[in-house]
Amino acid sequence: MKSLSLENRIPVDVIREIFEYKQGKLFWKERPLEHFNSVRAQGVFNARFAGKEAGTPLCPKKEYLISQISYRGEKHSLLLHIATWVVVYNTYPCTDIDHLDGNGLNNEISNLSDSGELMNMRNKRLYKNNSSGLCGVSWYKRYNKWIAQGGVNKDKINLGYFESLFEAACVRKSWELTYNFTERHGK
Repeated sequence: MKSLSLENRIPVDVIREIFEYKQGKLFWKERPLEHFNSVRAQGVFNARFAGKEAGTPLCPKKEYLISQISYRGEKHSLLLHIATWVVVYNTYPCTDIDHLDGNGLNNEISNLSDSGELMNMRNKRLYKNNSSGLCGVSWYKRYNKWIAQGGVNKDKINLGYFESLFEAACVRKSWELTYNFTERHGK
């Protein structure tokens, strides 16, 4: 099965022939014969899927919706937030799509932003293995202090060591504001 690299993307006009965007969701359209290898394949697809909501949760984490698309005899996997962008704006996104509310299953167009990896990281939730409850703040056993850290362009920055969690959190929050992190970052 092909993933959608730049070389093997499904053409924009074809995606717009496949899906219809209604009320924040994508629905399968009745597809034309040229999308299939046979009249039978077209009939089977249209009878089973046309008019129904598209997408299944991507396993194992079920964070995004995906659809398998057979186009001219080749199978492709397409993330539905990408397909939604294509259907609404008639073009592929320039960079990464960010779900502004952090819910990868919410493909309402107002929830999607063509923001790139940098902005996507500035809108990231708190990691599940975080022990301090604060993004970029952790206990440093060697010095028996709290450490505040940040990252810019994949470079890790040490913001300092602190006696109290509150001090470390304040320094980290100030750093986040300087680098335009979103309100949702670390929540």
